[in-house]
Amino acid sequence: MSSRKMNPTQILYSISQCMCNDGDEEISFSRCRPRRNRQHNEILELDELLEDYQQGKKSANAIKPSKESRISKYVNALQAHHRMAKYHLTNNDGLVAANMWSRMSANKVCNIEWEEVLCWCKLDKSEVRSALLYLASLLDRNILSNERGWESDYHLYPFSLMEGSYTLHSRFCYDLLNHDVAEMLESYLSKGWDNESQMQHDITTGLQILRECCPELEEDRNDRLGYHFDFFSEFIRPLLDRLKTGSREIPMVRLAWEQDLSDREAIALLWAYESKLLKSSASITLVRNLISADLKDRMENNRFPESNSKMKDLGLCATHGRRFGERNGCLGMTTKLGTMLGLKDDDDKDDEDCPAVSECLTEITATQSFDDLILPAEDKELLTAAINCYLRQSHGDLTDWGLNLSMGNGEGGSKGTCILLYGEPGTGKTFSAGAIANALGRRLMAIDASQLRNKYYGESEKILRRSFAEMRRLAINPEMAPIFLLNEADQIIHKRSTQEHSCSSVENAIQNIFLEELETFPGILILTTNLVENIDDAYFRRFDVKIELHRPDEDCRLRLWQLHLPASIPGAAEIDRDYLARTFALTGGQIALVVRNACRKAIARPETERKLLLTDLISYATLEDPWGGTTDRNNRIGF
Repeated sequence: MSSRKMNPTQILYSISQCMCNDGDEEISFSRCRPRRNRQHNEILELDELLEDYQQGKKSANAIKPSKESRISKYVNALQAHHRMAKYHLTNNDGLVAANMWSRMSANKVCNIEWEEVLCWCKLDKSEVRSALLYLASLLDRNILSNERGWESDYHLYPFSLMEGSYTLHSRFCYDLLNHDVAEMLESYLSKGWDNESQMQHDITTGLQILRECCPELEEDRNDRLGYHFDFFSEFIRPLLDRLKTGSREIPMVRLAWEQDLSDREAIALLWAYESKLLKSSASITLVRNLISADLKDRMENNRFPESNSKMKDLGLCATHGRRFGERNGCLGMTTKLGTMLGLKDDDDKDDEDCPAVSECLTEITATQSFDDLILPAEDKELLTAAINCYLRQSHGDLTDWGLNLSMGNGEGGSKGTCILLYGEPGTGKTFSAGAIANALGRRLMAIDASQLRNKYYGESEKILRRSFAEMRRLAINPEMAPIFLLNEADQIIHKRSTQEHSCSSVENAIQNIFLEELETFPGILILTTNLVENIDDAYFRRFDVKIELHRPDEDCRLRLWQLHLPASIPGAAEIDRDYLARTFALTGGQIALVVRNACRKAIARPETERKLLLTDLISYATLEDPWGGTTDRNNRIGF
């Protein structure tokens, strides 16, 4: 069989067999020695001899071609293949490719250290400079690729070539197999783009196919430098052609035509468009690698798209990573460009992971009046004063006194009222908020703090902004505005961190937004917390009223026991409430819990004995007493 009639993979296999049969001990190939058969023996023993004999009319026995001459003839045949000419292969290239291909055929995965690559082609590792220059040439010609990439360019810092491991480049492999990626991609695409739906299908499908075909496009390989334009522009050609020839009724096609985009600019725009369409993130480092063919290109594109005035003016921009944990920035587009292309802005989209504002605000039905509040006299007086001040205040009169009550943001109007209710659990903070709402004749809207956060980087801040925007809209009419309640506020407005971590930066951003919004919020906002010491100090200036609700005194506890032991409970009339109020320093919440648990115990008795006893209340009150204040409170556990 003539080497000129063999396909590229057969030629590589013949080169590897040639090396195996030579007995050269410097090259260890035992792990991947192919199985010999009759066809291989014919290739190795007869091919060169017969061909030279027929051409030179010499005796076959007189010709014993050397290993080098056989390898050279195979490499020449490989170079003559129409798909391999662009690689300008040398004998050493043939040896590296043959050994690597055999490894890949045997093991499916082939990641080789740099020393072994050089060993295959018998380069002296002691001549480090020449060896590394040869390794760089394999990368430049897309014969090999590195599974890690480089922090700095390997032309500038050749020692970086000693990092990571090497495998055959996907483009080289496809050429060996005589497989046309662009032709394969063409078969999956529409014949032409007549409408936007066809275009969107082809862009998302096409780019996903290219990601699967080319390991070099994996994002974990592209957090460093790379040069992919030469092969990627070849593979993506069907999409680029459709972008130029599609219907100009499609905004994307019309924009590309009006701006006369180059292939590099079109690739960047396609990548950003897919990212916006799928609500994903496009690594800016990967895009810069895709549009760079060499070091000079990559250095010029190091600030893309800012360095490209056309793309910058269109609205492409580099942004921070959208999702938590992303190391690199992302390629994004402005709202103006997204609208021009018919895409919704991130803030306007209905994202299943971004709750609607209506999910963050829930109306609470509060039936308690201010008279129903059972609080220590001093605490109730403070709440009464706060309500009366709000009901009777006259901004006009206060302005006449020289007090500036405007919001200070240039929007006019007056700042609202922010009330902090803090104290131990069960002291009536949430109950008091409902009483305040009824006293003012307002609805009570609870803010669900769990809905103010999102798993994606940057989304929590957007949700918080949108929530405050909706609250401001509801607070426009002072007569109809609801009162907003944020329970357990310390889960949102806790202390800011000074540590430089991704989590800390997100939390600090949320704190800063909340501080900024409180400064000019026009409505009434009530915040409650059990852990006031966890709240950042910067908030206390924003709280117009700060009221601590203390534990109930004995008089209040007596009224609470009377409230929670109505006559409808069998045996309640016989309960000594004075004894309970005097003995157990419980909060209102704890008293309600004790009564509930004692009633469960009583109702489980036989019907003739089914009534509440003082001993039932004492047993459960004793269980609550470690958290009731009569013992050392430093020994608290649980909540």
